[in-house]
Amino acid sequence: MELISKYNIKEEDLYILATIESRKETVSFFEKEKLKGKSMGVLKSYNVNFLDLGPLLSEIKSLNFDKSKELIEKYGVLNLETKKSSLGLKYILPITFGLGVFFFVLYTINSSSSDTNIPESKGSTETSPQAPTESSPQSPSESEEASKKAYRAGYNDGKMGFGLPASERATAMESYLANNYNFSSADIPVYEMGYNDAIYGKSAQY
Repeated sequence: MELISKYNIKEEDLYILATIESRKETVSFFEKEKLKGKSMGVLKSYNVNFLDLGPLLSEIKSLNFDKSKELIEKYGVLNLETKKSSLGLKYILPITFGLGVFFFVLYTINSSSSDTNIPESKGSTETSPQAPTESSPQSPSESEEASKKAYRAGYNDGKMGFGLPASERATAMESYLANNYNFSSADIPVYEMGYNDAIYGKSAQY
């Protein structure tokens, strides 16, 4: 109980956190993300160091506070829907920064590999000049359509958080991960733009 003692977690909060951790084992990915927010809401007043967060929750889970008959009788069966969620800047910033670095590196690697894989054109052995090709009107490229799709998805997701306080809504990146999107690294910022436009009540651009 090293970390529990370090942060002096109250008995009732230990019971709540243990219940949340047990619930995570039986729910979907999106529901897990919502439960993580509830854990942050409980721990918000304890100023837990970001690096201690995972080990602390593991320590609480291993001690099975949620299965204690004494605590169940004392605090009753919990309704987790009434627990407030919070992913304060203390936790969001390191996660967002790490994700930003990851996607930047991934984008750089993809750009470099695409440049080195361009096939070299072979010299033609024919002596006759090549006839000029007629230019045909270009339709919207697939990349433009993909970007519009990413923006619309972000805008639709952002509308769910419109009007909510910042502490009670997910960030664009959290929403992206929770919905298991697979946009290209170039379209992720477009998704975030659409999400933020909806959050702040702006009209959709597409």
